[in-house]
Amino acid sequence: MGAMRGLYTSGPPTGRKVTRETIRRIAGTFSPYRREVTFTALAVLASALLGLASPFLLRIIINDGLIKRNMHVITVYTLLTMTATLGATGFGLVYAYYANVVGQDIMRDLRNQLFDHLQGMSLRFFTATRTGEIQSRLSNDVSGVQGVLSDTAASILANLTTVISSLIGMIYLDWRLTVLSVGILPIFAFVSTFVGEKGRTIRGKTQARLADVNATMQESLSVSGVLLAKVSGRRSFTMEKFRRENQDLTTLQIQQALVFRFFFNLIRLTFSLTPALVYWLAGYLSMSHYGPQLSLGTIVAFTALQSLLFFPLTNLLNVQVEVISALA
Repeated sequence: MGAMRGLYTSGPPTGRKVTRETIRRIAGTFSPYRREVTFTALAVLASALLGLASPFLLRIIINDGLIKRNMHVITVYTLLTMTATLGATGFGLVYAYYANVVGQDIMRDLRNQLFDHLQGMSLRFFTATRTGEIQSRLSNDVSGVQGVLSDTAASILANLTTVISSLIGMIYLDWRLTVLSVGILPIFAFVSTFVGEKGRTIRGKTQARLADVNATMQESLSVSGVLLAKVSGRRSFTMEKFRRENQDLTTLQIQQALVFRFFFNLIRLTFSLTPALVYWLAGYLSMSHYGPQLSLGTIVAFTALQSLLFFPLTNLLNVQVEVISALA
């Protein structure tokens, strides 16, 4: 039951670092589902590569079709673009299905392991630990990593494949525009790490406070708890305790939402402004005749690849934040 070790600490594990043991335990949860993981990986790669074909086909449509007024080229490559898009969507549905199945199966395994672990705990543990807190560990804490296990593995592979292939394509089209597009990325990698650590601290406190709220409800709303409150006249005390814990939980949840919202609004703003800078640089390079000339099709294809890059890149930053936070 090593996977259950450390679930019952007295406070949120905000200082715990990612170790090899943690990585080994996470990887071990996927080992019974090697076949499904393989299907997911193949579908992810196929979807990403087919999605990358569209900007290059669009480049041909513009340069050899629209500009040269060649309807045959426009028709053929439009059909190829539609085929590639449909194929990418189809493979995307395949890997989404397998990723969800594997994730839900792993969550089932974790709940089974945790419940079995609890069954083997000593009587002293149950007398010293509130029932509501145990229930919170079994439901809320396990659910806290559900999204990460259900989506993260496939998301990381899909987004990494798209980012790497898009970068290669952008460099192939024009390295100067690529430098402008990716120059700000190291800053966001640093910011995402900071936000992830902040979110991890808040999320750990939130989980601990949620356990307190559940424990208070379990103790106060049981038959014995209600009877004790009525006999001893502790109703107002119990209500005040619940209100205080509930308010603390609300405050932490607001903080968690605001931290993530600010971060992703900042990313969205930057990624929205960057294409305008690319158009400016493309215009400057074309008018100054510095280096290779940029065709209209190349510029359009580059901005299409840029949009393909930014969306999965945002997802990767989100994954980093979510994984760090889920460690809580």
